[in-house]
Amino acid sequence: MSDAPVRELKTRKTTASVQAFLKKAAKGDRYQACQFLLATFENATKDKAAMWGSAIVGVGAETMTYANGDRLDWPIGGFSPRAQNIAIYGMRASPQHAALMKKIGKAKMGGGCMYIKSLEGVDQRVLAELITTAMQAKVQRYPSKAKGRKNA
Repeated sequence: MSDAPVRELKTRKTTASVQAFLKKAAKGDRYQACQFLLATFENATKDKAAMWGSAIVGVGAETMTYANGDRLDWPIGGFSPRAQNIAIYGMRASPQHAALMKKIGKAKMGGGCMYIKSLEGVDQRVLAELITTAMQAKVQRYPSKAKGRKNA
């Protein structure tokens, strides 16, 4: 066991307003895309989204364990409007990920994130299916925490 102190993580679930953040962080088409993502994530998980840290809109929670044994609660899915694009988290969990990515349009994967600039050129039906199937897979994997509840 290491004697190193466990560092305090900045990205934790907060009580900050999701809508206030989105109004400030995304304008025009990007704001509309964020509203679509918000509604789709909430519908797919039956969970109300929350702010995680200062810039991530997330739903549900899962506990991740790092190789060094540190544990961290993290949203099962969500998004963040960044300067260049909107990062969407949790999409690789979909059992249909590869097939849906071929049909989605203007979206790309990088690492564990999917990136879109706006909804222009993105098949919204396919994006909604990708989010829904990914979140259903995650909810099945983390059923006791899917709605933000802690394990007993």
